[in-house]
Amino acid sequence: RASLNPYRTIGWQLRRCARRRRWQTRQTRGGNPLAATEPSATPILAQRALPTPYSVLPEVGLDPDVLHHYPHELSTGMCQRVFLAMASLLGSSILIADEPFASVDSETQARLVSLVRNWMQTRGVTIVLVSHDLVLLRQLTDQVVVMYRGQVAESGPTREVLSPRGAAHPYTLLLDQISDPVKQDSLFTPNSHAAGSRAACCFSSRCAWSDHTICVQAIPAFRPAVPTAGSSAGIPVGSHQLRCLRHPVNELQFTEITAPFTPSEKRPYSDQEILRVKDAAKEFATGWLWRKHKPVLNGVTFSVHEG
Repeated sequence: RASLNPYRTIGWQLRRCARRRRWQTRQTRGGNPLAATEPSATPILAQRALPTPYSVLPEVGLDPDVLHHYPHELSTGMCQRVFLAMASLLGSSILIADEPFASVDSETQARLVSLVRNWMQTRGVTIVLVSHDLVLLRQLTDQVVVMYRGQVAESGPTREVLSPRGAAHPYTLLLDQISDPVKQDSLFTPNSHAAGSRAACCFSSRCAWSDHTICVQAIPAFRPAVPTAGSSAGIPVGSHQLRCLRHPVNELQFTEITAPFTPSEKRPYSDQEILRVKDAAKEFATGWLWRKHKPVLNGVTFSVHEG
């Protein structure tokens, strides 16, 4: 909702996307959107087939009455679907989605997943999906990158990395085994004794395979995963990689990964500043003949420290 213009109706914002798509179609020739050309019969016919706000809303499960509403009148899930409608109107070739279906019910999620998968197959749309939902990742992605505390732990084909017998990094294995969010928080929040070491494996404090003689000495380098008996067939050599000094371990330990459910200690605050924003401002333009600017942020300053 925060990314939508609060002073404009949903219909106005969708029509703006449709107008931009029509302009791009008129300016496109030979795949070069920067080459302006004279209108011809081909682009005119193409424009007639372009989607409209009224045609894309049913695709994403929204009623046309939404066009007359403002963003604050819609739920978070409805706003997420509005963005999918915008992507359809713009003909986007790449979608970057951060938990896109987190606020919709299961029935609507299944329909939207089917819609996005259809875009990927028929339009060649590429999706960059950020999610904690492993089921959703298995449904929509071919390649996956597993991250822990800002570091890549494991990467490779989804059907290999997110399979119970194909995952190689202990963190990925825990993600697949633990479904209780409370237990996940206890397992995956680092303890203070490992937080201060930048030269160690970031997962060493929670890893049942951790060897304190090697895992705290250096940050593991990326290396190919060793295929196991449960690895998927047809995986290209070297496509599945992980960052672990203890891989491979005895396969008997595969299903015995555990970690203590102890309360996590708060990491100490650091004086090292990693991000600073000064005098941030944001405004929205309203009106046609007389343009007015409505500020929503003005002079916001903050910093983010390590810890």
